[in-house]
Amino acid sequence: MLNSHLGDGYVKYCLYRLQKLLSLGIKLIVVLDGSRLNLKDAENLRREKERQLRKEQALNILKEG
Repeated sequence: MLNSHLGDGYVKYCLYRLQKLLSLGIKLIVVLDGSRLNLKDAENLRREKERQLRKEQALNILKEG
C-alpha cells in the first residue's frame, strides 16, 4: 500500500505507460505481486491448511488405487 506522495508518481508513470499501450491496441494483462499482507495472515493460514489437507487426501487416494 502506498502511504506517501513518492508512490503516487510511480503509479502515475505506470498508468501513463499502460494507457499508451492500450491506445496502440495492445491487450494488456497486468499482474501485481507483492509481499504478504499482515491483514490476511489468518486467511493465508486457513488456505495453507486446506491445501495440505487436500494434498494428503489426494495422496491417500493414489495409494488406494
